[in-house]
Amino acid sequence: MASLKAGNLLLAFALEVALLIALSLFGWVRGGDGGLRYGLAVGLPVLAIFLWGVLAAPRSARRLEMPGLIVFKAAMFAAGTLAFWGAGQNFIGAIFGTLAAVHLLASLAFKQVSVSAVGRGYPSPGPSDHPLPKGGEGKRRKATARSPAGSSARRR
Repeated sequence: MASLKAGNLLLAFALEVALLIALSLFGWVRGGDGGLRYGLAVGLPVLAIFLWGVLAAPRSARRLEMPGLIVFKAAMFAAGTLAFWGAGQNFIGAIFGTLAAVHLLASLAFKQVSVSAVGRGYPSPGPSDHPLPKGGEGKRRKATARSPAGSSARRR
């Protein structure tokens, strides 16, 4: 089960990157020939990054609560699907939309979207999350001192 949850988080990251690509591609294709093309190709992803960072980032002070969070993410992924379609990439848009739906459903099933920001519900690391073995600090290698004669002999 843990690997499925990790896979869903990896899928989320890939979808978020693909969303930015979709918005940039849409701005480039639909922006015409002038400076508007560059403005949309850069501005649309920047706007998406800003909105996601304020409303959906796990450590945001203004993070949406459920069910608003899942609705926001679904709307953003829908915008990415429409952006791919608007840029003429219908097949990629269909794949993106399908993967986004799978991700959102899996997030609900695994309860991965209900985690709040630090101080507002994040679980504190328990004893099983500690990187050191149960016996304390674990085994450490002893540092061995080198003799000055040995080190100078190597320099010659």
